[in-house]
Amino acid sequence: MLDRQDGAQARNLTRDLALLPADQIQLFNKKQNQFYIYNTETKLLRTAQLGANPPNALRLERVLAYKSYGDNTVLYVTDTPLGSKAIPGIVSVVLQQGTRTSVLKRLPVAEKYLIDIAGFDGDWYVVAGSSALKGCIYSGIPSMPCSRNQQIFHHRFGS
Repeated sequence: MLDRQDGAQARNLTRDLALLPADQIQLFNKKQNQFYIYNTETKLLRTAQLGANPPNALRLERVLAYKSYGDNTVLYVTDTPLGSKAIPGIVSVVLQQGTRTSVLKRLPVAEKYLIDIAGFDGDWYVVAGSSALKGCIYSGIPSMPCSRNQQIFHHRFGS
């Protein structure tokens, strides 16, 4: 990681965080010393912090795709259902905010998943789709349904 103002402050994150070749790294909470680390082989998503344990330690297994929002919200796809039996050929889109977790939608298993989350004016906007099933976005009561083969969902999750 480079510091544009002071090159001497550059850090070797691969060494400092003991990253593996299959690890992907993303800033966590927009802080220069906090990270999400996702291993593409083991499908493990975790948080890490340079020099300490992260303030909001996270460790999620069997994550097929994820998107973070803010300092404690993660939207992810998993093939391990929360509190229920696995359904062959089905994955769950899960919203975790702090210690609260909720399954938003189930999708058919696919090669790729597209998910995203944003908050605006008190509402969550969530998109979830896959290479097997198109997705669309909405918040509140949808005024217009998506076309055939598309899934719509909305979930209000308290702050």
